[in-house]
Amino acid sequence: YTTQGPTSAVSNSIGSSGAHGAEAGQLGGYHHIFYFGGNLSQGLLSNGSNIGSNDKANDIDVLEQWHALDPVVGSRNIVYFGDYVATALVNDWALGYLRETMGVDLIDPDVRDVIGGQTAPVVSPSGDYGQFLTNFVTYGGCLTTNEFDQIQPLVGAGVGHYFTDTAGVPITDVSAGVASVLNPGTYGVDITFPYSMMYVYDITARAPVGLSTRTLLFAEILSVFNAPGGTSGQVSAPAVRIAELSIFPNPFNPSTLVKFSNTFEMTGSVKVYNLRGELVRTLHSGEFTQVDGFSKSWDGTDNHGASVASGVYVIKADAGGQVQTAKVALVK
Repeated sequence: YTTQGPTSAVSNSIGSSGAHGAEAGQLGGYHHIFYFGGNLSQGLLSNGSNIGSNDKANDIDVLEQWHALDPVVGSRNIVYFGDYVATALVNDWALGYLRETMGVDLIDPDVRDVIGGQTAPVVSPSGDYGQFLTNFVTYGGCLTTNEFDQIQPLVGAGVGHYFTDTAGVPITDVSAGVASVLNPGTYGVDITFPYSMMYVYDITARAPVGLSTRTLLFAEILSVFNAPGGTSGQVSAPAVRIAELSIFPNPFNPSTLVKFSNTFEMTGSVKVYNLRGELVRTLHSGEFTQVDGFSKSWDGTDNHGASVASGVYVIKADAGGQVQTAKVALVK
């Protein structure tokens, strides 16, 4: 799967030099794309015309190439999320892609007038697609703007979800706008959600124990795509490794052993400083490769091999973001 977005990430990943260019590009072998358009109207799908100086690249041509790859490549399914994903295409004069590929008609950039002025409507599955089972709440635009596209399916496309009215009853009149459109194509299906995935929430303020609404919706979309689900169970997080710095003997003469344990395959350094904060000696820099921990003798010399004066020095060791320091005394 791929989850590239915003606009430039999608186009630059495939390339735009014809169907063979797309096939050779990074997305050519993908069967399922999740497009996250974000909120509001900036940086959405574009046709490269640069109307309004808001285009990044010709995403439409790139995605059309991907849709049209030879059937031996496999299915091509894509889901779009974005508050103004349809409005952006209309404003960019990309109606062909919106209507023919996505199967979507834009009614108005703001659906609130026909859903009772709601800024956080409940979304309900239409029942036409058995894979969709989860109800959820969505916000449009952002928590202050609260706008999202009023869209409807064109001939050949279907309704995946409806908005509900203030009483929680699904608004099944498609001319009032729907909450998702599914358009079957030659080799797959295009699904359009006229709001951002980042504003899909559980209905209850405190989600019940179990998977979140977003996770369930993702699983349902993959089921529509006939994509294999994950089979691995829960995996415990790796145990936290705490690096430990030790120095012995201390005080020392002529040498002391510096140990920095639990650092295998971490990256960091072990350095000696004087009390003025000046670097005296670098004992290690880079990846720690010793399985049983870093261990190295310091013989009281600096980076040039010269003996340092008697006194107190500071050993500073860091690994994987963990930093430890210790004082050591050289007595001659």
